Amino acid sequence: MLPRAAAMGNLIALAEKATERQGANLTAADGARLLAYACRSRERIARVEVESPWMVFVLEGHKLVDMGATHIVRAGEALLLPRGMSIGITNVPDPESRNYRALAVEMLGDSHARLLRHHADLAHGTWLTGKARTLRVGLTVLQALAHFCETLLDPGAHPRILHHRLEGLLLALLVEDELPQASIARAQASTDVVRAVRHLVREAPDAPWPAQSVAHRLGLSPATLRRRLGRDGTTLRAILLDERLALANVLLGDGRLAVADVARRCGYTSAGKFSRQYARRFGVSPSAAR
Repeated sequence: MLPRAAAMGNLIALAEKATERQGANLTAADGARLLAYACRSRERIARVEVESPWMVFVLEGHKLVDMGATHIVRAGEALLLPRGMSIGITNVPDPESRNYRALAVEMLGDSHARLLRHHADLAHGTWLTGKARTLRVGLTVLQALAHFCETLLDPGAHPRILHHRLEGLLLALLVEDELPQASIARAQASTDVVRAVRHLVREAPDAPWPAQSVAHRLGLSPATLRRRLGRDGTTLRAILLDERLALANVLLGDGRLAVADVARRCGYTSAGKFSRQYARRFGVSPSAAR
């Protein structure tokens, strides 16, 4: 089993253990609280007031988050929320396992402020003091989250060890969040250009994404981008269509947005063109799917 898949499997097992302990006090002294959440049917929470910074790690299924625009947080990604936000949430189970599962860590007291004082060079522009964001987390973050959960689930763990594990998790996230996004995109393009393009489109599915912009973000020329996508049997236009229609399917299933709003959030200036392409792909009109 690949290391990332093994880490995700370990976290799912820890989430199941944490769910059994949910009635217990899963709190790292005054530093953080762990919440394991699971459901087997689609669940919508109209509005959540975020009173403390949160780190939410989706393990199965996906989460729709309304923060003015709708964001999809997939399995293996984290939703990072500063305090003082108001958001809408829909949890959607995985179609194969039929489970939605997530681990959430709420920062308590001034634990995040203490960490930022220890690592002042990472403090600028983080989600702890700035804007909410989503992040596809790497193996180091997944392992740090597992260490924190394992320690918190140990009733004999010393508070100082708990604080150390919490700081390790936060530091791993801060370092990963600090990495220049251009460097990440270019590194992905060097090994899997199709996946790199998909990740770019998911950042802003309503953006036009001309070939020149995509190529620049990936450190390629437009001709090289076209050639490498062609070698993998696809085109930029096909990837844009796939990603936008996949998002549209999710948003229409949520039922809260009008068809025109879904079209706009998926990058269509014409609702008619959106409806035709959606019907061609899925065999039903957007209004029927909604």
